[in-house]
Parts: sequence; C-alpha cells; structure tokens
Amino acid sequence: RQFMDLLPESRRFPSVRNFVPSGAIYRTDLPRFWRCFPNADLVSHMGASETSSIVHLVVTPETVFAGDVTPIGFPIPDKQILILDEMGHPLPAGHIGEIAVPSRFLFAGYWRRPDLTAKALLPDPDGGDRRLYRLGDLGRLNADGCLEYIGRRDDQVKIRGFRVEIREVEAALYKQEKIKEAAVVARETDQ
Repeated sequence: RQFMDLLPESRRFPSVRNFVPSGAIYRTDLPRFWRCFPNADLVSHMGASETSSIVHLVVTPETVFAGDVTPIGFPIPDKQILILDEMGHPLPAGHIGEIAVPSRFLFAGYWRRPDLTAKALLPDPDGGDRRLYRLGDLGRLNADGCLEYIGRRDDQVKIRGFRVEIREVEAALYKQEKIKEAAVVARETDQ
C-alpha cells in the first residue's frame, strides 16, 4: 500500500506475475494494485513465527468475494484453523472469535517468558499430542473454510511491518520521570 502510494499514476509493472504483500489486503487496495500490476496475481497469506504460514489465497481480477471483508485464505495443506470463543471452545463457521492453530509442530515457547507461553499455547482440546497456539487475531471461518481476518484481540498493531505492543510503549513512557499519564494510539499519516 505504501509502495503504491509513492508511485506516479502512470507507473506500471506489467512483467510482475505474482505479488505477495505483507499485511491485510483491503478491497479498496485492489483497483490500485491492478493498475500498478496489471498481469499479476495477488497472493494473500497469513502466518506467524510460531506457526509459519497457515492460510493463503490467490486473488485475480476475476475473484468474487462474498460479504464486506476480504478473506485472507484457505488453510494450507496439513494445517487446521480453529476459531475459539472467550473460553477457548471452538466456534462453528460464521462466528467471530480468536484464530488458533492446533499442531504437533509449534514453537517450544517464548524465551524466558513462561507467562506468555502459557497464554499462547494450550493443550490439545482433543486430548492428543498436539498443542493449540492462539494467535491473538480475531477471525471468522466461512462455510467454505476460507478465513476472514477481523482484527487484533489485544492492543498490538503493525507499523511498517513491525509488531508494536501499545501497552509496552505506554509502559516505557511511564518510566520517564516527567510523564504522569500516557496514551498511545496508532494512526495513519501522510508521512
């Protein structure tokens, strides 16, 4: 999005065939994308360091979306996606909840942070040898199994591709002697 915003209106890249962006894709991005990359497929994906890629979707000019939210993809082979309610129970298709990935092949845990590990990794709900990783992202599985990304469950934001914890920034500000109150908000600017 930032790259396309910087391009002159007439700039085109007709030799690009696949484009794999980082971050959410919005429907408002698509006309601008195909203006810049008229022959490219847009490859949407989602994953985390803890799980690697979990879903992907190839979007072409002929792709038709149902609803208002642009889906981010179908589970890749050998990956399962669950949507959990506040209590950690799986929800049926069409309901919004936290995105979770059950697998035997997840990260071991956060370095020296057992508190974060305990929040993110849960035992297998089926009693097997898998663990369940909670991404902290909200989503909805459509009836066809395609995942829609709704947003974050917490105050984490992405700024230029980097994850930023709003509460950590506020905590750092409070450590400054002259700061009595702080509130951090992420917002888009022209710069």
